[in-house]
Amino acid sequence: MFELENRIVNLTPHPVTIIKADGTVVNFPPTGNVARVFVDFVKRGSINGIDVVETVLGGVYDLPPPKRGTTYVVSRMVLNACPRRWDLVTPHNLVRDYKGVVLGAKCFVRELCFSPGYLTMSFSKYMTI
Repeated sequence: MFELENRIVNLTPHPVTIIKADGTVVNFPPTGNVARVFVDFVKRGSINGIDVVETVLGGVYDLPPPKRGTTYVVSRMVLNACPRRWDLVTPHNLVRDYKGVVLGAKCFVRELCFSPGYLTMSFSKYMTI
């Protein structure tokens, strides 16, 4: 487990609110800079006459390079497109009011990049492969 004291920069177009376990609310306003992923769609077939397309992710743009002491809040799509960037997080475990409106998130999440062999070894004791 780690604990860092980093500057947190919101690279999404939305305010990000984290509701910590002790009830403390921390807000991260948008900076005006938004990291995005180029996306294209390719038709792969159809089901009952309804097109089925495949998402093709391109490069990420407007994402600054890693900077010591800085963590960037990005969209889930940007996070997934950059599995080796340890400085990227996205809000996780959403908190909603009784009407379903998102109030914030309980924490940040980072993506881990594992090889398929690692996953097979890790889960083989729980699953029949």
